[in-house]
Amino acid sequence: MTSSKAKLRTEFREAVVGWCGGMEWTFFATFTTPYAMTLKSARSLAGRTHNSWSRMTNGQCMILWVAEKNELRDGHHLHALVWVPDHFKQRHLHYALCEAYQVCAGAKAETIDKRTGKVTYRSWSRIDLQAYDKRRNAGGYLTKYMTKSSELLDWDILTP
Repeated sequence: MTSSKAKLRTEFREAVVGWCGGMEWTFFATFTTPYAMTLKSARSLAGRTHNSWSRMTNGQCMILWVAEKNELRDGHHLHALVWVPDHFKQRHLHYALCEAYQVCAGAKAETIDKRTGKVTYRSWSRIDLQAYDKRRNAGGYLTKYMTKSSELLDWDILTP
């Protein structure tokens, strides 16, 4: 016999997976930091990243994120589905999103190459920003963490 909580989690998961599958996401992202992220700091980082990317995209940014316990060390990291205009897949704009994330995560500019303008950061935070592939069911991956247990897990949908 299935408990009502388990049934509700299953229904919620199916609804979110269906909604995610109907969206035209641009990227699937994994965000980490060199410091241990609490759930509170993960929420703050997601908000700062959304605000920064929204300014870059003229308000055209949506992020569905979930915090996951980092298995390799203390703290959490984030997984997210990201919608921004398709032209942000261009290499220089993709890099601009990644660089803006560094500022949001607290990396400090260490050196600036005068010839190229390229910035080297101290405490670079890892960001894996891959083109979204609908066939890989990233929505299912994210909702797995939203519904993993009866614990309070941190996630949100940040919209324009």
